[in-house]
Amino acid sequence: MTGSRAVLAVMDLDGTVVGSETVKLFFWRRLWRYPKSQLPRLAFGSIAKKLGISHRHDLRLLCLESLRGLRSNEIDVIGRRFARLVTERFTRRVAVDRIAWHRRRRDTVLLATGAPAFYARHIADILGFDDVVATEIAFDSEQRFQGILDGSDCVGEEKARRVLSIASATGFTTGQIAFYADSAVDAPLLRQVGQPVAVCPEPALATLCVRHGWPSENWRSGKRAVERLSALRACFSNQ
Repeated sequence: MTGSRAVLAVMDLDGTVVGSETVKLFFWRRLWRYPKSQLPRLAFGSIAKKLGISHRHDLRLLCLESLRGLRSNEIDVIGRRFARLVTERFTRRVAVDRIAWHRRRRDTVLLATGAPAFYARHIADILGFDDVVATEIAFDSEQRFQGILDGSDCVGEEKARRVLSIASATGFTTGQIAFYADSAVDAPLLRQVGQPVAVCPEPALATLCVRHGWPSENWRSGKRAVERLSALRACFSNQ
């Protein structure tokens, strides 16, 4: 990436900044600690997702089900602990270096993710992002989690809308936005920014890169299978 003018550097989380899908990682770690009476129902939901019976949005709600009824401060503690695990064990070295490079340039660095905000915000703080847009969860008048999302899932068109809103509010044009992502789900925003960058692109995004001439970068430090094995071990660790 070239040019001396400051940009809004936007990064996706899962598959881009970190090598694993944090929603799945959080789900399996919560499943490991959840009351045994709930295990069959939650496990079935995960299997259904694998078979394509349910959508990613449903898996996110299922993943959050074990938090229902907890107060916002309790969920914040859970989110902070999980964020430490993610940043210490799954953050890609190239991502850390790229964030630092953008900060040295005095760019504004934004984390944009469909992951739940209660841990995404802590990940953003630890890694040095200036701001974050993520999927919010709803609390009742007593600040207890209701088991539902507060607003829309921050993916696809919704993520693009939120990022462009922040860009407009902070004085950046679309041409001044650099967006790093790994999935074609983020195509709505990739198509609109001046500096799209595909990071370890999934096949569908790799096809779009060829079609549109978008650059791609490999941020993996090892093989994908190694990243997945590391994620599996972390799911059932006591950390």
